[in-house]
Amino acid sequence: MGTSSMSVLFDVLITAFGGYILFAGFQMKMTHKIKGGMFLPQGIDPEKCLDRDGYIEYITPRFLLLGIICLLSGLLGLAADCLGILPQNTYFVITLLFLIFLVWYAVTIKKAVEKYWGPKKK
Repeated sequence: MGTSSMSVLFDVLITAFGGYILFAGFQMKMTHKIKGGMFLPQGIDPEKCLDRDGYIEYITPRFLLLGIICLLSGLLGLAADCLGILPQNTYFVITLLFLIFLVWYAVTIKKAVEKYWGPKKK
Protein backbone atom coordinates (compact mmCIF):
# COMPACT_ATOMS: atom_id res chain seq x y z
CA MET A 1 0.00 0.00 0.00
CA GLY A 2 1.24 3.42 -0.90
CA THR A 3 0.76 6.57 1.10
CA SER A 4 -2.45 7.53 -0.68
CA SER A 5 -3.99 4.07 -0.22
CA MET A 6 -3.07 4.21 3.47
CA SER A 7 -4.83 7.58 3.69
CA VAL A 8 -7.90 6.12 2.02
CA LEU A 9 -7.90 3.18 4.43
CA PHE A 10 -7.49 5.54 7.40
CA ASP A 11 -10.38 7.69 6.17
CA VAL A 12 -12.62 4.67 5.58
CA LEU A 13 -11.91 3.51 9.13
CA ILE A 14 -12.65 6.96 10.57
CA THR A 15 -15.90 7.13 8.59
CA ALA A 16 -16.97 3.67 9.79
CA PHE A 17 -15.95 4.60 13.34
CA GLY A 18 -18.13 7.72 13.15
CA GLY A 19 -21.08 5.68 11.88
CA TYR A 20 -20.64 3.16 14.70
CA ILE A 21 -20.44 5.93 17.30
CA LEU A 22 -23.67 7.49 16.02
CA PHE A 23 -25.42 4.10 16.01
CA ALA A 24 -24.18 3.20 19.51
CA GLY A 25 -25.06 6.65 20.87
CA PHE A 26 -28.63 6.48 19.60
CA GLN A 27 -28.91 2.91 20.88
CA MET A 28 -27.76 3.96 24.36
CA LYS A 29 -30.23 6.85 24.34
CA MET A 30 -33.13 4.59 23.28
CA THR A 31 -32.40 1.63 25.58
CA HIS A 32 -31.02 3.58 28.58
CA LYS A 33 -28.33 0.93 28.94
CA ILE A 34 -24.67 1.78 29.29
CA LYS A 35 -22.29 -0.54 27.51
CA GLY A 36 -18.56 -0.69 28.08
CA GLY A 37 -16.13 -0.09 25.25
CA MET A 38 -16.37 3.39 23.77
CA PHE A 39 -18.76 4.62 26.44
CA LEU A 40 -16.46 3.94 29.38
CA PRO A 41 -12.78 3.64 30.21
CA GLN A 42 -11.47 0.12 30.69
CA GLY A 43 -12.23 -1.38 34.09
CA ILE A 44 -15.36 0.69 34.80
CA ASP A 45 -18.44 -1.44 35.50
CA PRO A 46 -21.59 0.07 33.91
CA GLU A 47 -23.71 -1.56 36.64
CA LYS A 48 -21.99 0.49 39.36
CA CYS A 49 -23.06 3.86 37.96
CA LEU A 50 -24.58 6.04 40.69
CA ASP A 51 -26.83 7.97 38.26
CA ARG A 52 -27.37 6.06 35.01
CA ASP A 53 -29.94 8.48 33.55
CA GLY A 54 -27.79 11.49 34.42
CA TYR A 55 -24.75 9.91 32.78
CA ILE A 56 -26.68 9.05 29.63
CA GLU A 57 -28.09 12.59 29.41
CA TYR A 58 -24.62 14.06 29.92
CA ILE A 59 -22.58 11.83 27.62
CA THR A 60 -24.98 11.20 24.72
CA PRO A 61 -24.74 14.65 23.07
CA ARG A 62 -20.97 14.64 23.46
CA PHE A 63 -20.74 11.11 22.11
CA LEU A 64 -22.93 12.01 19.13
CA LEU A 65 -20.84 15.12 18.46
CA LEU A 66 -17.74 12.91 18.35
CA GLY A 67 -19.54 10.60 15.91
CA ILE A 68 -20.48 13.50 13.64
CA ILE A 69 -16.91 14.85 13.73
CA CYS A 70 -15.51 11.40 12.89
CA LEU A 71 -18.01 10.87 10.08
CA LEU A 72 -17.36 14.30 8.55
CA SER A 73 -13.62 13.98 8.98
CA GLY A 74 -13.59 10.59 7.28
CA LEU A 75 -15.85 11.70 4.43
CA LEU A 76 -13.87 14.89 3.81
CA GLY A 77 -10.66 12.88 3.95
CA LEU A 78 -12.06 10.46 1.37
CA ALA A 79 -13.07 13.40 -0.82
CA ALA A 80 -9.55 14.77 -0.54
CA ASP A 81 -7.92 11.39 -1.23
CA CYS A 82 -10.14 10.12 -4.02
CA LEU A 83 -11.37 13.27 -5.71
CA GLY A 84 -8.53 15.64 -4.93
CA ILE A 85 -10.98 18.48 -4.27
CA LEU A 86 -9.39 19.67 -1.04
CA PRO A 87 -5.94 21.22 -0.72
CA GLN A 88 -3.43 19.26 1.38
CA ASN A 89 -3.45 22.01 4.04
CA THR A 90 -7.20 21.60 4.47
CA TYR A 91 -6.82 17.84 4.84
CA PHE A 92 -4.18 18.42 7.52
CA VAL A 93 -6.53 20.75 9.44
CA ILE A 94 -9.35 18.19 9.22
CA THR A 95 -7.08 15.47 10.60
CA LEU A 96 -5.87 17.77 13.36
CA LEU A 97 -9.45 18.64 14.36
CA PHE A 98 -10.30 14.94 14.44
CA LEU A 99 -7.39 14.26 16.80
CA ILE A 100 -8.31 17.25 18.99
CA PHE A 101 -11.87 15.93 19.32
CA LEU A 102 -10.56 12.48 20.29
CA VAL A 103 -8.50 14.04 23.09
CA TRP A 104 -11.49 16.19 24.12
CA TYR A 105 -13.68 13.10 24.31
CA ALA A 106 -11.11 11.21 26.40
CA VAL A 107 -11.02 14.08 28.91
CA THR A 108 -14.83 14.36 28.86
CA ILE A 109 -15.38 10.67 29.51
CA LYS A 110 -12.88 10.72 32.39
CA LYS A 111 -14.69 13.65 34.04
CA ALA A 112 -18.06 11.96 33.48
CA VAL A 113 -16.88 8.76 35.16
CA GLU A 114 -15.62 10.73 38.17
CA LYS A 115 -18.96 12.53 38.40
CA TYR A 116 -21.33 9.60 37.87
CA TRP A 117 -19.34 6.73 39.45
CA GLY A 118 -17.77 8.73 42.26
CA PRO A 119 -14.08 9.43 42.91
CA LYS A 120 -11.65 6.63 42.28
CA LYS A 121 -10.59 4.89 45.45
CA LYS A 122 -6.86 4.44 45.99
